[in-house]
Amino acid sequence: MRKIGLLALALVLALGALGVGYAAWTDTVTIEGTVNTGTVDLVVEGYSGMWMWKIPGGDPDYKLSTNPAYEPTQVPEYPKPFIVAYSSAAQTTAGATPAPVDDSVTVTFHNLFPLTDAAGTVIPWEADFECHYVGSIPVKVMLEAIEIEADKGSNFSDLTIDISGYTMLGESKVWTPITPEELEGLQIHYCDRVRFVVNILVPQYATEALNEPNMGQNGTVTGQIKVIQWNEYEAPGY
Repeated sequence: MRKIGLLALALVLALGALGVGYAAWTDTVTIEGTVNTGTVDLVVEGYSGMWMWKIPGGDPDYKLSTNPAYEPTQVPEYPKPFIVAYSSAAQTTAGATPAPVDDSVTVTFHNLFPLTDAAGTVIPWEADFECHYVGSIPVKVMLEAIEIEADKGSNFSDLTIDISGYTMLGESKVWTPITPEELEGLQIHYCDRVRFVVNILVPQYATEALNEPNMGQNGTVTGQIKVIQWNEYEAPGY
């Protein structure tokens, strides 16, 4: 009997060992899904500027237009109207030096002189380009330093340059003017539009001695406009 009892105990222990090693109860949760990343994408879609036309025989004999192909009615015996000065923005060409990057813009300010409005107030020459935000991540605008780099022998210290603009945000269908201070840090979302305006102001003084140093100068405009995901933006000076 003792041997039978020991044998039965051995069988029970063996069966217990088998249960622990090979018959544990389990359940499974299967994980499936998708992943995608967002986009930051500011696309340049339009360009414009200012063209000063001289109209021989006209009254008045000039016209400031936003149309480079403007041809006003003229007195037949006089020559055709012609452009005296202009400021414009255009897409950077593929052969430019340095090589253009995504959405590069070339601004041209040609043959500038002090420009005044009907009230006699000096106003800036403007070259502008319209941007459409098609990214999925909200962003804020960062204005990198924009400046005029003078060629050797030239000096532009008396001229001022900045970037202002207009916005068409959300459901709005109207362009709203915005100052350079308001443009820095502006938050934009998918489908918003911003028109950036590069302004150069040529001052007008009362004496020839003060005006003469601003004549016949040459140089280049350099600057950048960036957008950064809204939660990583740091205001200038931080």
